[in-house]
Amino acid sequence: MKIAFKTLSYGFYAELNDIPIAAEIGRFLPLESRIEIEDGNICVPFSVVNINIAGAANINQRDVLWCPQKKCLSIYIRPESWDSSKDTDFYKNCPVIGKTLASIEELRQLCAEDEVNISVVEELKAFNRILSQGDIDTLVSQLLNRAG
Repeated sequence: MKIAFKTLSYGFYAELNDIPIAAEIGRFLPLESRIEIEDGNICVPFSVVNINIAGAANINQRDVLWCPQKKCLSIYIRPESWDSSKDTDFYKNCPVIGKTLASIEELRQLCAEDEVNISVVEELKAFNRILSQGDIDTLVSQLLNRAG
């Protein structure tokens, strides 16, 4: 599932993994909130979800996390990767649920207290063509002849 983060001056997308927690979060979108900067990372309070699952062993830049202790979506932008065997901060219980498609430089443009809207991006469905190109050309020609 693809989601969009939109502020007044900036927007970006994230691709969520095909896992139950991501689907559960998607059920509560769209959502309006304010950005917080927590330990150098972007956090968006999201208090409607109350799901606890195992955290990630490793977290890399641009990963989207669900942080149950803080009840927020977080985007990891610190330069160093996080490793559960070395670090003990609150990311220990945060599963990686996706990855943003934005660059680190773009993400650093976001500021604490920016209002943000998060919504699911609807994918365009493929459709079956009923008329052939020849049929369309004939109809256009007939319309042009009537008008002219």
